[in-house]
Amino acid sequence: MERTESTSDLQITTEPVEPRQVRLTIDVPEGRVREEMRRVARTIARQVSIPGFRKGRAPYHVIAQRLGEDFLRKEAAENLIEPVFKEAVEREGIEPAAPASLEEMKAEPLQYTFTVPLTPEVDLGDYRSLRIKPRTVRVTKKEVEEALERLREEHAVLEPREGRPVQPGDVVSFSVEGRTDRGEIFLKDDDAETLVDLENEWPLPGFYEALVGMKPGEEKTFRLKVPEDSAFDFEEAEFTVRLKQVFERLLPGVDDDLARTAGFDDLDSLRKHLKEQIRQRKQREADEEYFEQAMQALLDGAKVVYPPQVLEEEIDEMVEDLAQRVQRDLRMGLEDYLKAIGKTEEEVREEIRPRAEERLRTALVLNRFVEAEGLEVTDEEVDARVAEIQKTVEEEGRKWTPSEAERRRIRNSLLQEKIVDRLTAIARGEVDSKEKAE
Repeated sequence: MERTESTSDLQITTEPVEPRQVRLTIDVPEGRVREEMRRVARTIARQVSIPGFRKGRAPYHVIAQRLGEDFLRKEAAENLIEPVFKEAVEREGIEPAAPASLEEMKAEPLQYTFTVPLTPEVDLGDYRSLRIKPRTVRVTKKEVEEALERLREEHAVLEPREGRPVQPGDVVSFSVEGRTDRGEIFLKDDDAETLVDLENEWPLPGFYEALVGMKPGEEKTFRLKVPEDSAFDFEEAEFTVRLKQVFERLLPGVDDDLARTAGFDDLDSLRKHLKEQIRQRKQREADEEYFEQAMQALLDGAKVVYPPQVLEEEIDEMVEDLAQRVQRDLRMGLEDYLKAIGKTEEEVREEIRPRAEERLRTALVLNRFVEAEGLEVTDEEVDARVAEIQKTVEEEGRKWTPSEAERRRIRNSLLQEKIVDRLTAIARGEVDSKEKAE
């Protein structure tokens, strides 16, 4: 709905524009324009020598005659843009979410038309009624046995086997040279040592099968096909392998000796420890998954409206992040990088846009959630976390004093923890849905 209001010497008209913008039309009285024109003339008089007058003493009509009133009006109009806009938004109680754009300026009578982006609007809906059933974490006997088997692998003893052919599961030392079908060397290692794992497809599928049956001192040349989805740019490779030694991996038994080797009194204690380790890991994974589900439900239930300028600012920030990564990792400027990948900045911005929209929407919803739930991090909480970190650092024989940027990161981390705790508590039904939120 269009509204016109006369306040002081400005006449201001506001008109809503979707999404979340307002068109601001400001009519400036001629008296104010003339006053600014005289100020422009005085400034010019102080800067320019006018025959017959000392600097700064030439009257207005002389300056106007020399430069033209149209010139003075144009300069006055440019000078008034910022103060008039500032006065108008203050009087209208408008808080721009991003820089406004001057859509039109009429010189006589002076009129400005701005498009002003408004702060985003976020409605979380009935998020207090959000409910998600937690996943129950269970540890199976098979998972414990698999953990025991991995522990056996870690404590395996390598026993040399002179003259015995290579078998799957052995550890072998060898020299290898790999050539492309063009005769170029792409792999060379004179002191390779690895487990003969038939499922391992590096450097190419079939490599370890070719080692099976070889004996120490034997040399073997064989060719392998390169899979179509390989990163290699050739079709076939030739390998020459000279086997040096074969080691059999002797695994310890699943008994109290293994437990004592791992630092436990007996096998039963070791099994309980492994079970608890697995349970804790699975619980962390379940908690992360639960929060992601709750977060998605919060996002799905929220209505978010924001002006396009805010999204463009988000994209600007992500392009700047890209430029910094390219400079840090590739030692290239963004312009050179774009030439190298054959894309324009506009194409990159369009590729980024969906992620920017998701990131912006998530940030706006979380900010509103923090506000609604009254979540905040106190200086005392930051100090306590800093003290914890300092204690750990000092135990390592070092000293650490956080910078302001590091304190901000700590504050943000603590706030994120509170968001996780509060949102998961709501989803679990541990917060009264009728409890008043801010």
